Amino acid sequence: MKNKEEENQNSEPLISLNEFLENHPPSQIVTVNNLYTINKDNYGEIHWYLNRPELNLHCSSDKCNGVRFFRNTESLKIELDVNKEKLVFLTYKCSNCQTSSKIFSVIVYPENEKIGKICKFGEIPFYGPPTPSKLINLIGPDREIFLKGRQCENQSLGIGAFIYYRRVVENQKKQNSNENFRCN
Repeated sequence: MKNKEEENQNSEPLISLNEFLENHPPSQIVTVNNLYTINKDNYGEIHWYLNRPELNLHCSSDKCNGVRFFRNTESLKIELDVNKEKLVFLTYKCSNCQTSSKIFSVIVYPENEKIGKICKFGEIPFYGPPTPSKLINLIGPDREIFLKGRQCENQSLGIGAFIYYRRVVENQKKQNSNENFRCN
């Protein structure tokens, strides 16, 4: 029989909700610390509410174009049922420009008073670091194909990303060979 120390060593490390939303790609179930707040109402009933922390995300608006604080825009509390999972959409807005937004689709699995599991189905704009504008300009007409490859890579779909990137390289190779031929 395992003791508590062995169980803690074998279990995955706990992370915060903001770390999960900021740094983890979709389709991963992660154990999160302080996922919710527990309150008693006037009648003594216990209610579990999902926490919605501030996030540090990249804002791509012309005014910001960098990492900024994003705050949740919903004023209503999201109540959780301890005995079942709940699908939630979280909407955040840039605190600086007030125009850029980020939407997360997550499912929450409450476990106990301190921790719970959460899975991110997706987010808009898509997960991943921003693509530098110089790279987009360099790629030119293959921009959409490249961005699809980037999206596949960010979602851990390696072979899908490889196929898109290969198409970009082949198109760039053809384009460069045609330009060299015209110059000679």
